[in-house]
Amino acid sequence: MAFARRTMGPRRLRTRLAQLSNSGQVDLLRLQLGVTRRAVTVVGAMTLDEISPADARELMTSIEHEGDDCRAELVDQLARSLVTPMDREDIYRLSRSIDDILDSLRDLVRGCDLYQVNDLARFAPFLEALSAGIDHLELALIAFTDSRASVGRAVLAAKKSCNRMRRLYQEQVAELFAREITADALKERELLRTLDTVGLHLGAAGDALADGVMKRWH
Repeated sequence: MAFARRTMGPRRLRTRLAQLSNSGQVDLLRLQLGVTRRAVTVVGAMTLDEISPADARELMTSIEHEGDDCRAELVDQLARSLVTPMDREDIYRLSRSIDDILDSLRDLVRGCDLYQVNDLARFAPFLEALSAGIDHLELALIAFTDSRASVGRAVLAAKKSCNRMRRLYQEQVAELFAREITADALKERELLRTLDTVGLHLGAAGDALADGVMKRWH
């Protein structure tokens, strides 16, 4: 009897393993989002002329490597975990989509440096929407194991941020094409296209979370 009191039963053991796995994987996903948020800050500083595109590009290289390390650790944890907070495929999709956001921001900074576009202020509304979307994704992760309704609201808000970025892209391209088509206009179009891609990856991250919560709480 004394031995039985000191050991965990099968149910308690499964619960404890789930808590450990949930915490580690969710923390790594949130860490990925934090790295991506830092990348958004760098891009924002570039658009405000606080740092040059060349300096932003150097900073993004370091941030990207940090994001890659977070993702590699998460993939390793998935391979070793007995239980996961959501379906493994959905965790992998979410992590990949966050990584895609980071990669596309890197491409944006690289394009700004290569194309030498003078006015980057038009990108500010995109970054505001993206920052809001990242915040909502993190709120969804925080609430994931406790409240399906809270996760659903946060994911919906993230998807709205994605839709806002899509509308901004369409509006700004229409405005661009209303002017004379110059080499600078074409450069801006390419950068706007990259920002649109960032928004699409944000939406994909929201979809992965939505699928994960549906399976967990079904």
